[in-house]
Amino acid sequence: MAQAIAAAVAAFQLIAAFWRWRAATVVEEERRRIARNLHDGLAHELTFIAGRSHALLRSDPAAPASLSDVAAAAERALDESRRVIHALTEPGGRSLTEAIAVTAEQVAARAGAEVRLRLDQGIVVPASTQEELLRIVREAVTNAVRHGRADAIDIELTKGERLRLRVRDDGTGFDGAAGGRPRGFGLVSMKERSHLLGADLQIRSWPGQGVEVEVVL
Repeated sequence: MAQAIAAAVAAFQLIAAFWRWRAATVVEEERRRIARNLHDGLAHELTFIAGRSHALLRSDPAAPASLSDVAAAAERALDESRRVIHALTEPGGRSLTEAIAVTAEQVAARAGAEVRLRLDQGIVVPASTQEELLRIVREAVTNAVRHGRADAIDIELTKGERLRLRVRDDGTGFDGAAGGRPRGFGLVSMKERSHLLGADLQIRSWPGQGVEVEVVL
């Protein structure tokens, strides 16, 4: 009887392992299918819209100012679609430190900016928290290279009594004391994401000296 029970348990474990593997395989295949569709459809169309808009702006001095807004919106949507495609095709299990490094370097590389990292290792946060922090990093780096024309971006992640994320660039900055801000800077988005995390957000800037975004969780 003991042998029969042991055999039954082993068979059950084998069947359970097979179905876990099968479920994971199906999920991975579906994620890749969605990523391919996004890449071949939406991302290509957004690339065309952004490129065409910029070409019209360069060739026609009388082009309406609203066309610049269309080009900027298309670029933001293209960045988001690339982020989703990368997330769908990237294997799970990436640490927060590694995810921040990859996200920042991918965005900065398209503008030729340098990213300097000082990231504590071994920091573990829930998946939803990691996703919001990555979006804040992406927004801050995008703003630095697109609006601030930054050449270098410093990113720090430290874990003491509280988790602290800081993104500092050497771009044009703006007069934060006077309430000024560059157009389309995305402050609202970062504030909303910080609020969802229950985190404190500070954005500091000085004309000609860049911008510093700090999230304390």
